[in-house]
Amino acid sequence: MAVPLRSSLSKTDLAKLPPVSRERARRQRLVEGMLLVRICVGIAIAVGLVGVALVAVNIWGMVTVPGVEGTNLEQAERQARSAGLTVEVVAERYSTGPQGRVLEQEPAAGQRIRRGTTLRLTVSNGVSGFVVPDLVGLEEEQARAELATLGLEVSVITESSEATAGVVLSTVPAGGTKVTAGDGLVLHVADKRDKVGLRSWPLSGQVVVVEPRWMGLYEDGDVTYEIARRLASLVKAAEGKAVVTRQVQERRVSDTVYAQRAKSEHPDVWIRLVLDGVGSSEGSEKAQGGTGTGLVVGASSRVGRPDAGTGTEGDGESDTLAAELTSELRQFSDEVTQVQIQLTTTVASGRSVVLSLGSSKNTADRALFGDSQWCDNVARALYMAIGATLAK
Repeated sequence: MAVPLRSSLSKTDLAKLPPVSRERARRQRLVEGMLLVRICVGIAIAVGLVGVALVAVNIWGMVTVPGVEGTNLEQAERQARSAGLTVEVVAERYSTGPQGRVLEQEPAAGQRIRRGTTLRLTVSNGVSGFVVPDLVGLEEEQARAELATLGLEVSVITESSEATAGVVLSTVPAGGTKVTAGDGLVLHVADKRDKVGLRSWPLSGQVVVVEPRWMGLYEDGDVTYEIARRLASLVKAAEGKAVVTRQVQERRVSDTVYAQRAKSEHPDVWIRLVLDGVGSSEGSEKAQGGTGTGLVVGASSRVGRPDAGTGTEGDGESDTLAAELTSELRQFSDEVTQVQIQLTTTVASGRSVVLSLGSSKNTADRALFGDSQWCDNVARALYMAIGATLAK
């Protein structure tokens, strides 16, 4: 049996053996270092591959939302499937479009979303005749919710009332009236604010010229003339002189004729009534603001009488008149904007303002044009603003 080497050598013999080669030790350390480098490189490659995979998932898993508004539901579903999306019809409502047309989509077209996300659609129920529901006594928000699915354009007029604020007092047209999607409807809602009140202003000897422009755009009535007529009655009741520079049967009147009629009266106050924004009346003024929707009050930045030289005096009085009118209009409407405009006419008084009553193309505005209470409120606001300005 072989005897182990250790047991056959004494400590003295072991001490006499040659030392371990330094070259061998160096090679061993080199091998160990290379092994460590390989391990680190392997880990880095693995991490990189994971990152690339995650980026690939994010890129390949994202899609662009197609624009499907205006298409029919079948086309929208086909486009959505092609993009890797699912479709859900979340609402249906009457509209001026055919049944099945997509009215709204969420998310919007062009957004980047994950593949498999649901595209939520609101779809038209088509154009259908129906009767206006009885909304009297409902809260405004409840009434709006009930009207939302009918496709009606809703406007609101607030009125002082003993009823609880926010409750619907009446509608125009009234409940039971047959309408179609796209028609306008006005809600008369109780409010704590009073409607435009009246006080007796001392207007004796004062001349108010009202220029109700015929825009040729609103076929259902002559709202500018109607408000001018009501304003004239209020001014005359206060012993002032009111001149309306267009007759009800007149349609198109030239700027020259308007100017001649106004100039001969030497007005203390000059009011122009228009539609579609304060810059819309046959190019007679340039607006620096206002979109045409809602009530827009234009304060003139350069106005004066024909003999005014530079024509710049009176700006402060026009600003005062515009500010007073804006304040009065806001008593019954939240859709009021005041802008600065530049008048090119030379017949205007130092106290001048242009008032746009709304957009002839906006169904909600058009519904207001036919509402007697709204017309009365606008005329009252004009009268109160004129009186307050002249009293200063």
